[in-house]
Order: sequence, then C-alpha cells, then structure tokens
Amino acid sequence: MPFIKNKGQYSEAIIDGELVVMNAMTGQFLGLRDVGLDIWHILDGEGDPAAITAVLAERYAVDDAVCRLEVDTFLAELARAKLLVPSTS
Repeated sequence: MPFIKNKGQYSEAIIDGELVVMNAMTGQFLGLRDVGLDIWHILDGEGDPAAITAVLAERYAVDDAVCRLEVDTFLAELARAKLLVPSTS
C-alpha cells in the first residue's frame, strides 16, 4: 500500500545531525538518520514500498527481499506514529 506523509500533523527539525519528527497531536518523537532518513526523503516523491525498496536496494547493494521487509517494517512504524497515511492516488 502506498503512503504519503501526514502533512500538517508533524513538525521536524535537525538536531545534532538527526532529523527529529514530532507528531503534533500525540507529542511522540522519532529520530531519523541513515536509511530511515533516506526513506523519509524518498517519501517526498514516492510512497510506493516497492519503489522505495528498489531505490534503497540499489543505493545500499542489499538483497531486495531483505530490503522490502525492512522498508515495510519502517513504513508501518511511521504509520503507527501517524506520520504517514495511506495514499488515495
């Protein structure tokens, strides 16, 4: 299932080289760096997990199946934190 960022429901700031994203409704914080930060940036243009996996598998030279599992897990975490919502397009 494709996702988009839940615009207007979070704030973000760089703190000590890490992107800190806060859900404005719950006050929950997530710190993003490395691959998590890459996924967050990729979500600006692409929300399909298969497409995100393809970008990361090539960028980091990892197995597609392993990468897809990690991407799905991370996207689910962001969705549980209400930072992502399912895309309607």
